Amino acid sequence: AARAFQTAHAVPAEDCAVGVRQVLWKPRPKLTQMTKRHEDRIRIANAEVLGKGDLDRVDEFFATDYVLHAGGKNHRGLDFVRRFIRQLRSAVPDLRVVKVEVLSQAPGRIVWQRTLRGTHKASLKGIPPSGQRVEWRDMVITRFDGAKIAEDWAVSELAGELLLKQRPVRA
Repeated sequence: AARAFQTAHAVPAEDCAVGVRQVLWKPRPKLTQMTKRHEDRIRIANAEVLGKGDLDRVDEFFATDYVLHAGGKNHRGLDFVRRFIRQLRSAVPDLRVVKVEVLSQAPGRIVWQRTLRGTHKASLKGIPPSGQRVEWRDMVITRFDGAKIAEDWAVSELAGELLLKQRPVRA
């Protein structure tokens, strides 16, 4: 079984009987009702907004000042979210959210991973369509402001997987 996420508290060496720094462990606090609601919102937002492409629900899940940190850039606002989802669903029209797995939680933050699958049928960020089925994972850290997603830090395998599916150019 997985060990509970823990927080370390170091005791200064001068306070230790043997003069060696000790580390005391406190168990992770129990998940609050709000943390459980945040997890549910991540799952529902993935199913409805990304999986079904329901852009009318973006405002329901994302804060108006939402920020995505990805690829060394900061992308801001609800218009960005809508534009990104339109581009992704245009390139991968049969997009399916296969799995959303919560890896760790703290008050107001969730670390999670999603697996997505679909067929690359249109150009995306300069990568021409391959017509191939593709599966990739996104690793995300989400910060909430109340019940809304305020900020994400994301790393995605999408570009690499799309490039791997390209047919080699023959000379």
